[in-house]
Amino acid sequence: MKIVLVGAGSFVFAATAIDDLLRKQDAPVELWLVDPNVEMAQRMGRVAQRFAQERTAKTEIHVSSGWAEALPHADAVILSAAVQGKRRWAMDYEVLRAQGYADQARECGGIAGLSYSMRNISLVLDLCADMTRLCPQAWLLNASNPLPRVVIAAEKYGGIRTIGFCSAGAGRCGDYPQIARVLGRSPDSIEVIATGTNHFTFVHSIRDRATGESLLRQAEQLVAAGKFNFGEYDGQWFWNAFGAIEALPPNHAAEFIAEVPGFTRHPEPPFHGNEEERRQRMDELDAVAAGGGDWDTIVWNSSWEHPGLAAAALIAGNGFYFPALNLLNNGYFAGLPTGAAVEVPATIVNGRINVTPGLTLQGKALEITQRVSAVNELAAQAGATGDRALLYRALEIDPATEKCDPGQARALLDKLIDQHLDILPRFRG
Repeated sequence: MKIVLVGAGSFVFAATAIDDLLRKQDAPVELWLVDPNVEMAQRMGRVAQRFAQERTAKTEIHVSSGWAEALPHADAVILSAAVQGKRRWAMDYEVLRAQGYADQARECGGIAGLSYSMRNISLVLDLCADMTRLCPQAWLLNASNPLPRVVIAAEKYGGIRTIGFCSAGAGRCGDYPQIARVLGRSPDSIEVIATGTNHFTFVHSIRDRATGESLLRQAEQLVAAGKFNFGEYDGQWFWNAFGAIEALPPNHAAEFIAEVPGFTRHPEPPFHGNEEERRQRMDELDAVAAGGGDWDTIVWNSSWEHPGLAAAALIAGNGFYFPALNLLNNGYFAGLPTGAAVEVPATIVNGRINVTPGLTLQGKALEITQRVSAVNELAAQAGATGDRALLYRALEIDPATEKCDPGQARALLDKLIDQHLDILPRFRG
């Protein structure tokens, strides 16, 4: 199978993809590592070459600064990139801060979330256009945020089969350890299913893995009594507001709400690793490439998402369970329209995606999910068309902007879009 990793310089995602493709499965692999930061791509290439030498299956490793060279006849493309991520985010933050709107400097929700969406949607649609020419049957396995908006844009407007990957709620091992902690159980003793839209999911069911007994009511009672906390984040507030257990930590779930009492938003770019951590990671990678180093620790501290294993399941016939896949709704989630981006548990076996059936939410949890989903759809359409009227509509209905002055919020959004026009060609008309 031929796999192209776009964003091979990613601080966290590249290591996991290499591990999944070269160490956790044995099918022949032609792996292309693509990043405009050629030095970083080459560093990851040297790591990949080390593991290629240890495999019995045929393995080829290539490095490139651009995807056009890599895409022909690819079976899957893994995307884990942001356009000049930290620098562009800082540009938005400074504009918002100067006008007293620093709280709106968010990754996925609010004013800055819409701006960030336009940048990554532009990137993914350019990628899809080249995939349509060079590998039209390939899967796009996306780990770039804002995930639902990128997934909708790629499949609905880019014409490429797309799956989104994020395990923020499920945790590193996919076992929802925070839910187990509430119940005083070990994570491997319970089975949790959460659903909704990415970075904003609610618990659908909790069962004892051995007996099948439902533990949801017990968990709800504990959360309602204030027994569910992530540091400054109080899960009781979400329960009182929406009548369901929010499955995400605060830096994600609170993105979509205008204000969550007790939660303080910190003004850091939403990207992994500061400069010191990146230098340390580079040294660790170089040690691994040279035949030493502690690779298992690097992977453990890398991403929780596994698009590489999905590629193997889709193409090479392997099987894997994913506690959270992001797909366009096709009857998977009752209450959201066909084509909405939904986060659902699923198994991929021999190229087929089998979604856990009967997923839904109730009451206010469903209502807020429908509202966030509508914003995602409008944002994806706006990014594909360059229609600012759609962006304004998304801004109006976004729960994250409820406390903003509508006129000022629109003016700020225009200013954010305008300062990125060099990478947003669809908005130049």
